[in-house]
Amino acid sequence: MYARLQMVRTLPQQFSRPEASDFLIKALEGHPGFRELHLMLQIGTRQGLSLSLWDSREDAEAAPERTRAVMGPPPFPLAVDEVYDVLSTVHGPAALDEATACQVAWFDGPRSAAQNEAMRRAGEERIRPAVEPVPGFAGTYVLCHQEDSAVVVLTLATSIEAIGRVADAMFATSLLPGEDPALLSDPDRVEIYKVEAQSLAGVSAR
Repeated sequence: MYARLQMVRTLPQQFSRPEASDFLIKALEGHPGFRELHLMLQIGTRQGLSLSLWDSREDAEAAPERTRAVMGPPPFPLAVDEVYDVLSTVHGPAALDEATACQVAWFDGPRSAAQNEAMRRAGEERIRPAVEPVPGFAGTYVLCHQEDSAVVVLTLATSIEAIGRVADAMFATSLLPGEDPALLSDPDRVEIYKVEAQSLAGVSAR
């Protein structure tokens, strides 16, 4: 599975209205390989973030041109527009369509293979068992950029409080035998978003 992250620094007010979101959702749902879409607005700013998930890299890369054919050219410049490999997904007890908040942790590249392998092991063997049962936790997506191995971790939950509970559960874990803390860097930045709209039209295809 592949992801496309698109960010606009200042989203015009009219483009966060339900009718605008519905128009974009319907356009993307018609594209080949579409899985799901999460439209978000950073809390306290007008910064918008879109996470779309696709069956193949080709579908993810073709999405903007296909959307342009339906909707016309983008009405605002994008500060970020990148395709990522989806390294892992984790789903919690809450349904994805119940998510109202998202934490986005950015680990800037370049990153070494050893760093990303340490992150993978920590996520799969230590953090996943701790966060999966947390009330209000809906899901996490771990994305990796092909060119510089930068990682983005997006955590969806039913509330900001639930995101806090997920973080508490993660930080309460102890290092596994052989884990090297020097390889487990903190994120370069963490952002909190409100989930404005979603489409889970292709979730059943997993």
